[in-house]
Amino acid sequence: MRVPDTIRINDLTLLAKLKDGTQWSAPTLQLVKISLSIAYDVRTSGELDDLGHTLNYASIVNTLTESSNAGSFDSLEALTDSIFKRCFKTYLQIQSLSVKATKPKALLRGKSVSLHVSRTRDSPSDTQESFSLEDIQFPVLIGVNPEERMTKQMIKMNLTLFGQASSSPVDYRRLEKQIHEVSQLCYPKGS
Repeated sequence: MRVPDTIRINDLTLLAKLKDGTQWSAPTLQLVKISLSIAYDVRTSGELDDLGHTLNYASIVNTLTESSNAGSFDSLEALTDSIFKRCFKTYLQIQSLSVKATKPKALLRGKSVSLHVSRTRDSPSDTQESFSLEDIQFPVLIGVNPEERMTKQMIKMNLTLFGQASSSPVDYRRLEKQIHEVSQLCYPKGS
């Protein structure tokens, strides 16, 4: 069996009304970067030298934009679910799709949070999912020798959680806060 080619759209910047990560009770427009990986056989298009036998990038970008403008979303998980539904409904030839949704500057001490989900048309409940907190920075007392443990040093950490889709979204701000609290326990002064 031939392994399909991969069509990618990387870091498309959109605005979406999201409720998670905001301090307000109403959904707020937030910057989101969307990346897609689409398993697709482009062999016919190449053999016939005809782009009519492949996927139209502009059309896919329009579909992503429509998904992000389709209302408000309780979470990144809800936004990615909307993207899957629209892509599978609009493009019958797409059988497998991966979506990465990233919220830059969503963390107090980090670069971004990302949700990466892969699904197939035939088994939408068989979902692979990972959630990442990227470039979290904390001052920590760390070192082998006692003199190294006198001054805090900045550490940068990436955390990725793997699993399957759940009914409740990941509370990334709470998770970041818990990581920060643990980092303050490392090598207390005088140890």
